[in-house]
Amino acid sequence: MYLLAISIGPVQDFIASARRSRDLWFGSWLLSELSKAAAQAIVQNSGGDLESLVFPAPASIQALSPTDNRLSVANKIVGAIDLAQWNGCASISEVGQRIKAAIDARLEEIKVDAYSHHHIPGPRFHSLVADQQVKDLVEFIWASVPFGDGPRDYKAARDLSERLLAARKATRNFEKVQWGDTIPKSSLDGQRESVIDEIAYERVLRDGKREYRLSDFEFRRDYGVRPGERLCGIGLLKRHGQRGQDNRICSTSHVAAQPILEKLDKPEHEGFLKSYIGALREAGANLEDHNRAPAEHPIFGRYDGHLLFKERLKEFVESDKLAGVQEALNHFFKQTGLPRPIPYYALLLADGDRMGKAIDGLTTQADHRRLSGFLADFASRVPDIVRKHKGSLIYAGGDDVLAFVPLHTVLNCARDLAVDFNERLKEFPIRDDGKISYPTLSAGIAVTHHLDPLQDALTLARKAEGMAKDVPGKNALAVIVDKRSGVSRVVADTRTNIDRRLQRFIEWHSTDQIPDKAGYELRDLALRLEGSRVKKKDDGDDAKAEKEYEDEREYLNRAKQSEAIRILRRKRAGHGVQEIGGGVVTELEDMLGDMLRRAHSEDRTNVVGRLGTELIIAKVFAEAMSQAEKVVLNA
Repeated sequence: MYLLAISIGPVQDFIASARRSRDLWFGSWLLSELSKAAAQAIVQNSGGDLESLVFPAPASIQALSPTDNRLSVANKIVGAIDLAQWNGCASISEVGQRIKAAIDARLEEIKVDAYSHHHIPGPRFHSLVADQQVKDLVEFIWASVPFGDGPRDYKAARDLSERLLAARKATRNFEKVQWGDTIPKSSLDGQRESVIDEIAYERVLRDGKREYRLSDFEFRRDYGVRPGERLCGIGLLKRHGQRGQDNRICSTSHVAAQPILEKLDKPEHEGFLKSYIGALREAGANLEDHNRAPAEHPIFGRYDGHLLFKERLKEFVESDKLAGVQEALNHFFKQTGLPRPIPYYALLLADGDRMGKAIDGLTTQADHRRLSGFLADFASRVPDIVRKHKGSLIYAGGDDVLAFVPLHTVLNCARDLAVDFNERLKEFPIRDDGKISYPTLSAGIAVTHHLDPLQDALTLARKAEGMAKDVPGKNALAVIVDKRSGVSRVVADTRTNIDRRLQRFIEWHSTDQIPDKAGYELRDLALRLEGSRVKKKDDGDDAKAEKEYEDEREYLNRAKQSEAIRILRRKRAGHGVQEIGGGVVTELEDMLGDMLRRAHSEDRTNVVGRLGTELIIAKVFAEAMSQAEKVVLNA
């Protein structure tokens, strides 16, 4: 028997190479499909024995079928290989080759379906180069270790296979590509040559102006690209790939528009919408191919919310028709009385805590499969949780989740995901230095503009997730708000604590119980006092000097807290016509005290600034909730 550990890539760079939500969504699904192909090959060649799969551990082999989109599989596969079951394979090396062949075959199916479905124009499409680029995509890395029947044999084999796999990953293959040329690279990642012929980008004279040979509308219709945007074979695969019936992903603009769509539910709105849509059709906008959302809205139908943003309309109509449709949109908002949508959305990235230690504590293959089964069960529930909160799931595999979520629901979504994960993983206690803990789920939330590059949003979400992972004890949440004006705002804490505070702040903002500028004044106070430092005295008595140092630091921290409360007491709420309620100030004082008690020594000086930042961030969520007329979070 062999324990086979497989890694399928590329992962981070491949997924992050995205300009549109479809690029990110399809890239994540593609890697999952290739991993499913590897897992399916292991089960099928093992006589249909699901026990041969250690990770993942699906409920049935049908879940690994290309026609079943309910299961996402991570890029890490672990299998128990009995060579006697693998007809025609005399060695574990031949097993690896057969699994790789299954992956290649699935990739070829996806590529053929993508390219043939869209009928990409032949003369302007370098199909041979695109084929070579796709074939070169997959990084298939594996390591195997023989093992016996005993629990110690399995654990030793698993530990060794992990070390071997890590060593193999660090050993890179450098092979010359077959398509290298001195032409522009893909706009997504700059790694591969564009396969759209440069003649499409040639400038011609039209109406006295130099324009691309293809118009903006033609670029989008024929290739799904913007003018000047180049795509390689992989980029076109992402842009035009098909996921069967599950083949719609809403834009980031649609996610940002969700609070307004929540209010666009009155029957009298329908006539105004029909008038606006009619203006778009009259201007030549193709609303069937590129503007369809995955879910049905009672009034807005399947139209994507990017139609509600003035700055997006130039992508759908010719320039000479743009002013007319923009005016039609203005008229729509005036007639309905709806405000313009807030141009920000949230990208949520969640990951399990201490999963490595949980797996290390398992000594048998059966226990490892049981854990894998729990993770598969959690992943199968994630789509419903995200959908409940009006979000769009990008990926859910094992303990990893990536999703677009509207601002007015993202905090509840992160909470529900964590609660579901934490409850399920209580079956797997972690014993460390005499203490018992359990795997938990931490999440990072990046709030960013709907037109900002997705690579930047992913970078922010990963940064937020990393901050959550650094919170002692984890089970944490970190939020980064990156608006186009001003600096980024960042907060992180255990999920229970930050949830409780943000919920109260959102309620206070939404009901005008606290002024909008309160958070900024607390931040200013923290910055003004940032230079206030207590210096240690060097009098030869280390213990005495340390005691005096800590006492003085504590006095300074308390002074900052008192000054913060004084500022809050003199602030005016209710648009400047009333004092902040005594209960609100008392609760804020209690929060500051609690944060000071829990903070590590060096972090205590930052507590007032952190509270101010949380108030500022809560205002962003409160505005979205007010647009959706939903201002109360889950308990």
